[in-house]
Amino acid sequence: MNVKEFLLTPNWAIRLSKLSYGPRKMIENNIVFQTPFLPQSATIQQRAWHIIHEINTVPVCEICDEFLKFQKTNKYSLYCSVKCSRKSPEVHKKKLQTEIAKCGGLDNFKTKKSKIFKEISQSLYGVDNISQAKNVKDKIKKKRG
Repeated sequence: MNVKEFLLTPNWAIRLSKLSYGPRKMIENNIVFQTPFLPQSATIQQRAWHIIHEINTVPVCEICDEFLKFQKTNKYSLYCSVKCSRKSPEVHKKKLQTEIAKCGGLDNFKTKKSKIFKEISQSLYGVDNISQAKNVKDKIKKKRG
């Protein structure tokens, strides 16, 4: 049985851990040998993912071209950071669709959001906008001198 066939079997990681030292080390070394493009710090699961999917490079972020991180869920993240995910056109489009679906339109979303902020400011500070509150004005004056 070659390494890829072994990795395609169900629960291969558990089976590997139950092997005695010699056969387990031989399989692990073979996995490392087949993935020389990965850094030394790469886990066996990450290396196995590359062998199974036959991908010989580390995926990069589509926004900034940084290398992606391998997740504990045994796959690569879609973006290198939250900052890049927020810049993504797909994420932005999905966010707009959600806002439209929840509120019946983008304008409704904005008015609903502003009403919520006014209600919160009224209940906590007794004003429509937090910047109108006396204690906030005092803090601003102190900072500006």
